[in-house]
Amino acid sequence: MERIQQILKHPLFLTHLQENEKAERERKFCRHGMEHFLDVARIGRCINAEEGYQISPEIIYAAALLHDLGKHIQYQEGIGHEIVGAQIAPEILRDCGFDETETAAITEAILQHRNGDRREEK
Repeated sequence: MERIQQILKHPLFLTHLQENEKAERERKFCRHGMEHFLDVARIGRCINAEEGYQISPEIIYAAALLHDLGKHIQYQEGIGHEIVGAQIAPEILRDCGFDETETAAITEAILQHRNGDRREEK
């Protein structure tokens, strides 16, 4: 998962991660840093396996790492962090070798992550 390693080293990713940490320094629960991102990735991989979605682990990890990067901007400016995250993610993804289809899928996942489970009941 070379591209995930590239995300973890990307200057824009690191800047927003650091800004989240500063903005949430006094927050008691669910800080939106690396621990949270990795928890989301692990849960995503479990759901992927249980539901048989066959989404690549790299896509799951990329979406998980980027989904809450805009939290600090939400706190400062009141813009939904999913909107900010979807604006930040494409530059990082392109720089890390994700193609347009992958970037669009990850960006859509970031935009929709606050909407809950919208699958129809079986």
